[in-house]
This record gives sequence, C-alpha cells and structure tokens, in this order.
Amino acid sequence: MTEEGGEALAYAQARFDEQRSELEQKLDGLSAELTSLQREVDSQKGALALQADELQICQTSLQAELTCNARLSQSCADLGVRVHEKDEQIRSLEEKHSHARDALEHYRSAVKDQRDQEQRRHEGQVQQVQVELRQLQQTLMLKQDELTRLNRDNERLLSEARQQSKVVATQEDAALRLTGEITAMKTAVAKAVGAKEAFQEQLGTSRAESKRLEEDLAQASAQLAEAQRLSEQYSAELTQLRQATAHPNTDNESSPR
Repeated sequence: MTEEGGEALAYAQARFDEQRSELEQKLDGLSAELTSLQREVDSQKGALALQADELQICQTSLQAELTCNARLSQSCADLGVRVHEKDEQIRSLEEKHSHARDALEHYRSAVKDQRDQEQRRHEGQVQQVQVELRQLQQTLMLKQDELTRLNRDNERLLSEARQQSKVVATQEDAALRLTGEITAMKTAVAKAVGAKEAFQEQLGTSRAESKRLEEDLAQASAQLAEAQRLSEQYSAELTQLRQATAHPNTDNESSPR
C-alpha cells in the first residue's frame, strides 16, 4: 500500500509539474506576442502621426500654391487690363507708331507665352499635389484599417490572455486541492507506517515470547521425561522389593535339597 501511495503521489506531482510548465510556457508566449503587437501598434501610431504631419505640410504647400495662383491670376487680370489699355493706345497711334506696335505685339506674345507656361506649370504642380494628396489619403485609410485590425487583434489577444488566466487560476485551484489530497495521503501513509512499525515491534516481542515459551516447554518436557524415567525406575525397584519381601525363604528352602 505504501508503494502504491508513493507511485500515485509521484505521478500526481509529475502531472502537476508538467501541466504547470505547459501553462507557464503558453502564458509566456502569449505575453511575448502581446508585447510584440503592442510595440507594432506604437510603431504604426508613430508612422501615422508622421504621415499626418506630412499631409499637413502638403496641405500648407497646396494652400501656398493656391495663394500664389490667385496672385498670378490677379496679375494676369491686371496685365490683361493693361494690355487692353495699350491696345487702345496702339489703335489710336497705329499709323504713327508701327514699330512700336510690332514691339508691342512681340511683347504681348512673349507675355502670353510666359503666362501660358506659368499656367501650365502651375496646373502641373496642382495636379501633382492632388495626386500626392490622394495617395496620402489612401495610405492614411490603409493605415487606419490596419490600426483597426491591430486593435481587434489586440482585443482578441487580451480576451485570450484573460481566458488563459482563468484556466491558470482553475489549474492552481486544482493543484491546491491535489496538494491537500497529497498531504492527507502522506499523513495516512505516515500513520500506516507507524502502525506497521508498532505491529512489527509487537510481532518481534510475540516471537521472542513464543521462542522463550518453546524453550520452557522443551525444558519442561525434558524434565517430565526424566521424571517418568525415574518413576518407572522407582516402580521397577519397588516391584522387585515387594517380590523380595513376599518370598523371603524361597532360596533357603531350596538350598538343602
């Protein structure tokens, strides 16, 4: 019974250690994964803040370009007014100032070309800024979707961690209960060992007493046999003595004949 109790105790202890090790490893793995995800979320937040700053810079640049465009448009409008005024002057002085009109036409053509070039350049810059703004908006949406997914994953991992904590608490309660049962089993085993030792001590005492009684019995048997032998000897001698007493003259009568 002691060996069976010891084997049950060793098996229960090994099983408990194995389950506790597995739970601790799994909990450590979940904690490491949660920490890694948290670091990734923090990194994504930093990248998102950086992109928001870049978007703000682009918006500021766009506003500056729009302001510049407004100024150019106003300048073009003012220039148009001035050209119109010059045209009026040229029409009034066209016959007298043909060279001046040619120069003015050349000037108007150059101004128009420059204005068209500035307008095309400005439109190209505006289109480029709009494309970059759309790209940044798309990137921002992707980052927001990724952040939402990471938050969901984080919530899921936290829920799993809480569930694992509940499982660990249940396992710890079971371990405490098993420890109590093991302690009670150890107490019972100790009592059984004590009772066995007491029984073995009593058995040794009984065996010694039995051996002493056997020795006394052998000695008494020997004494009884000796007494019986002496009794038989005494009986034989007594019988001979009685026979001798009953026929005292038998030998004397037969001698003269």
